[in-house]
Amino acid sequence: MRGFPFQDLSKAREGRIPVTLVNDCPSRDAGSPEFLIVSESSNIVPAYSTAMAAPVHIEIVGLKTSECSPFPCDEERTCGLAGCFPSGKLEDAFRELCFELRKTYGDRIDCKLTLIDDGVPAHIRRIIERDYPPIPMVLVNGFVTRIGRIALDRIKKEIEKEL
Repeated sequence: MRGFPFQDLSKAREGRIPVTLVNDCPSRDAGSPEFLIVSESSNIVPAYSTAMAAPVHIEIVGLKTSECSPFPCDEERTCGLAGCFPSGKLEDAFRELCFELRKTYGDRIDCKLTLIDDGVPAHIRRIIERDYPPIPMVLVNGFVTRIGRIALDRIKKEIEKEL
């Protein structure tokens, strides 16, 4: 049986981290709750059975037609990702980002893609109204960063701050 990924549920109870638990979710490897692609307004977090510190939650927010970066997707790969080249698409870059992060951090992180084409979740709406962040938005543990693109090394730096 899978358990809730947070060691401290107070943040979820306070409404800082609105969650809906799911046992099975789409991922790169079938049956594995490594990362989610979410296009609905709920905030879905995978549930894990490991007894360890809470994972760092990475949420990428954008549009279905968004590119992964304001910079061209070229051979120089300044983003640090190769598996999504040359598409330049947010969904492809998200999959590759999560794959690379899982290789480095394993179960210490989880990733989620929130597409806001069909509706903006309340927690994202509050961030947009308050901070006006660039798209794609990169959230780490629910807090907006100023990265503004899918960039492996910069996202890793943000993760390291949380571990």
